[in-house]
Amino acid sequence: MRPSNRHPWTWGILAGLAFLLNGGADSGAALAASITEADTGAVTKAEVTALKNQVRALMRKIERLEQAQAASKTASTITPVEAPAPSSGTLVIRGAEVQSASATPSRPESRESPVQQQLSVLVPGAFPGSFAIPGTSTSVKLGGTIKLDAITDVGQSYGADFAKFARIPLTGSADVRNQSVDTRFHARQTRLHLETRTPTDLGPMKTYIEADFYNEPTNTRALVANGFAPQVRHAYGEVGPVLAGQTWTTFMDTDAMPETLDYLGPAGLLFVRQGQIRATRALGSGWTVAGSLENPYGDFFATDSGEHAANGWPDTVLRAVYTYDPGSHVAVRALGRSLNTARYDATGTKVGASSTFGYGLAVGGKQRVGDKDAVVYDAIYGDGIGRYIYDVAISGPATNPTDSLGNVVTNGELETIVAYGGHVGYQHVWSDHWRSNVFGGATILENTTSKIPSNTAYLNKAVASGHVNLIWEPFSTYKVGVEYIRGWRLQENDKAGILNRVQASFIYGF
Repeated sequence: MRPSNRHPWTWGILAGLAFLLNGGADSGAALAASITEADTGAVTKAEVTALKNQVRALMRKIERLEQAQAASKTASTITPVEAPAPSSGTLVIRGAEVQSASATPSRPESRESPVQQQLSVLVPGAFPGSFAIPGTSTSVKLGGTIKLDAITDVGQSYGADFAKFARIPLTGSADVRNQSVDTRFHARQTRLHLETRTPTDLGPMKTYIEADFYNEPTNTRALVANGFAPQVRHAYGEVGPVLAGQTWTTFMDTDAMPETLDYLGPAGLLFVRQGQIRATRALGSGWTVAGSLENPYGDFFATDSGEHAANGWPDTVLRAVYTYDPGSHVAVRALGRSLNTARYDATGTKVGASSTFGYGLAVGGKQRVGDKDAVVYDAIYGDGIGRYIYDVAISGPATNPTDSLGNVVTNGELETIVAYGGHVGYQHVWSDHWRSNVFGGATILENTTSKIPSNTAYLNKAVASGHVNLIWEPFSTYKVGVEYIRGWRLQENDKAGILNRVQASFIYGF
C-alpha cells in the first residue's frame, strides 16, 4: 500500500532540514527527488523507510551540536580545583558560583552578581601561587603559617616564649627554686604575609609585608584569651636594584642560619630587622654586592639617668656574597656605626655630649655536603657592635632590660665594648620526609675594668647554647618537629645559669 500524497509540504520541510543540517546539496537533492516522486504517486515503502532514517540521522546531529555548544561554554569559564564538600553554612567557591552550602542553589537563568563576575575572570598571576588583580597588571599572593609551640623547661621557671640565653635564671635564684618544671603552649609565631609584583619600565616592582604576634605581652594575657598583639616583621618595596623599608639588616646572612623550631635560634646570632635603604648589584661570576644605610638606634648602658642617645648618621653596611656551587656560598660583611650621647640636667638643659665609632665584621656561609646535607656557619667580631648580636642586645640589667651592654657611658664618656661570637650547624637529611639539625653558638663580651662601673657586676660576660632537633615534613605545607635546647649564661660576678628546654612545634602553611 502506498503512502498518501495529501501533504507534500511535509516533505518540503524535511528537505529543508536535510539541506541546513547536513550542510550540502546532495542530501537535499535526494530528498527533493523523493518528494517529486511522492507527488506523482510513485513513493514506495522502501523510500519511506529511507526518509525515516534520514530524520533520525538529523536528530542525532542536532544532539551533537547541542553538546558541542555546552562544552564550549564550559571551557570559557575558569574552574578551580574542586574543594572538599563543606559543612552546612560554609562558603563554596566553584567557578562563577558563590553561595552558602545550606542555601538553595541559584536558578540557571539568574544573573551573576558583581562578585561572581570577578571570580569568573580570576586568572593566575605572574609568579607562583599568585593571582592577577582584575583590571590591573599587578599580581598578589597571600600566605602564612600557623604554628603551635609546646615548651617545657626543666629545672627553672623560665617562662619565656623563646630561648633568651642572656636572661637564663641564675642558679640559686628564686626563679630556679620556685618551680622545677615550667610548661607553656602558644601560637605567637603564627605569621601572615602579602606579596605583590607589578611590571614597570624599571623592572618588576615587588612589595612585601609580614606580621607575627610576638609583640611584648602583659602578664595577664594568658589568663583568659591569650590575645597577643601583632607586630610588623617585614614591610618593604623593591624595584630595580633598590630596596626601601623594614627587613633583615644587610649585616646578616640569613642563608647561613640553622633550621630551628625556636623563634630565634642559637646564641651568637646576628638578629636585627630595621628600616633601611639598600642597593644590590650582581657582578657576575657568582659575586653579588650590597650596601645599605640603616636605622641608627644607639644602645648603651649609662651610669647616669641624664644620658640619652643622639642618633645622627645612619648605620652603614657593606656585604659581598660569592656563590661557588649550587646551594653553597660565603658572605663577608662590614658594619660602621656613629655612636653619640647627650647629657641633660633636671631642667632639660644639655650639659655634655660624647661620640665614638663602633664597627662589626662578619664572615659566614653555607656548604653543601653530598646531595642533601649542609653545614652553616657565621663568625662575628665587633667593637661597639652592640645590639646587632642578640645576646648583647638583651644583656642589660633586669631593672632596665632595654639597656644594652654593647656600649657604656661612664662619667659622661661613651666607650665601646668588644663582643664576638658566632654559630655553626649541620643538617642531615634522613629521607624525603625526615631531617635533623645539630647546631650551637656562643657570645663573649670583653667587659674590661675601665669600662664597667662597679655597680654592674651582674652583667653578662658569656652565653652559649646547643640544639638538636628532628623534623618530619610529609608535604611542603605541613611539618612537625621536636627540639632539645641547652643554654648557659655566665655573669661578671661568676654567677651562672643553665637552661634545659624541650620544644615541640606543629606548623601549617598556606
